[in-house]
Amino acid sequence: MTINTYLVGELATHRRGSVIADILPVEVLADIEALPDCGSLLMFGQNWQKLTSEQQGGFREWLALPGRQLLLIPPFNDGLVSANLDWQVQLQSESLVGEGLAASLCDEVKYVFEAITCQFERSLGHSWQNGSLNTLFFKQHATSGQFAVTSLPLWSLTCLDEIEAVKGWFEALFNFAGIAKVSEQDSTSEKEQLILQDAHHVLLCCAYGKSFELGTQLIERVKRLALFNVNDESLINALTDIETHQLFTDGSLSQSGEDTLMASPYKLYADELKRMAP
Repeated sequence: MTINTYLVGELATHRRGSVIADILPVEVLADIEALPDCGSLLMFGQNWQKLTSEQQGGFREWLALPGRQLLLIPPFNDGLVSANLDWQVQLQSESLVGEGLAASLCDEVKYVFEAITCQFERSLGHSWQNGSLNTLFFKQHATSGQFAVTSLPLWSLTCLDEIEAVKGWFEALFNFAGIAKVSEQDSTSEKEQLILQDAHHVLLCCAYGKSFELGTQLIERVKRLALFNVNDESLINALTDIETHQLFTDGSLSQSGEDTLMASPYKLYADELKRMAP
């Protein structure tokens, strides 16, 4: 799995970010106001805790879509992790026992989390043997991205000896963020961008109240009626346009196509042509 990973805030220029860059392919996100379409953002916990509520809110809005993750890593300030959650972080000095990557880093862990509303995966080593948590995440809903925190020092030099384990840990956590949606222009936007020419209006007018097995039969009707001076190439291109923009679907005008026709000067001809021969 390829995860677009970004170093955000102070981590982007810190030597600890350089360690992560030796393990994962990362990019630097210089402007927190211009967030990527998808991927995982890495930020120091302390950096997040210092952001204004408005700045934190911008990240939470970004996390509403799947395929997006904000992961906070040490260091943290004692206390509340984020204003919208009940998560608390505090210094810890106990001897910890964990599994997987956590087992390799347990002697370097300085923080522990307490939370009521959260998710974690025990099978991935997100909890210690004593039941406390080293990694947890929160999703606004089933198909959203996720806000996550970990006490594991993923910038530790120890990680350079555990590169595959670190990559596997990142991938397993990111899986919970879901699959990013492919960015597409919605149909409304596309219709607004389609500038209707005479050929488009002619096709809409001649399709009104009719049904065709093939789109080319609509062009044949236009030519058979011989009422409009539009060349074949223009008609072919216009047919592609009105099909792409869903004005003409399944061999007839869609409701959107009829609405478009009724809003045009050609509506005066539409009823008359509808009564004429197929």
